[in-house]
Amino acid sequence: MEGYAFLIGVTLIIIAGISSGVGSSYEQQRMNFETETNFERTKKHNFSFWFFISGIIFIIMSVILFLIR
Repeated sequence: MEGYAFLIGVTLIIIAGISSGVGSSYEQQRMNFETETNFERTKKHNFSFWFFISGIIFIIMSVILFLIR
């Protein structure tokens, strides 16, 4: 059970990283910043933030389940 919670947490953190553009170069980030509106940027950051938070929650839950077991 805790293994599934850990995998879900890691997957959510990876999705958060991909959606925030962690793997892009400086020039790609600059071009994205210049072509996006403020609303699109805020929406993307909120999406990434909530995926990251939920991933952390799942990882903490898996650690607690592992310690209880």
